[in-house]
Amino acid sequence: MPIDNGVRCQALTLFGIGATRKRIQEVTGISLAGFSRLLQKATERGYVKGSPVLLSYVQDAKRSGRPSKVRARANDVADLITRNSTGKKWSAQQIADQLKEKSDKKEDTISRRTVLRCLKELSQTRAGFSK
Repeated sequence: MPIDNGVRCQALTLFGIGATRKRIQEVTGISLAGFSRLLQKATERGYVKGSPVLLSYVQDAKRSGRPSKVRARANDVADLITRNSTGKKWSAQQIADQLKEKSDKKEDTISRRTVLRCLKELSQTRAGFSK
């Protein structure tokens, strides 16, 4: 379970005034191992025992990773659906085919399953869409 930044700051403040690790665990609920990791990261970011605790010492780092294909394509799916709001029912495969036709790049393809994920991401109901 994630620990709030305020609780992390409290733990470092208690440590700075000389509280034992056991006492820090009792007050904040952070495990001994969790506090050790917190203290290590805070120290790497410039924390010194007894000094004021900055939010930058305790905040989670940004996570890197590949952007979701669904999020990138969800807007395309939404645009196509809203342009086709005449009541015509399209299957996910038909939506994928339409997006492929409109794409300028040959390698830019989208599958039926990705369309379904996009619809889920957009919180669209499946009413009116068939597999």
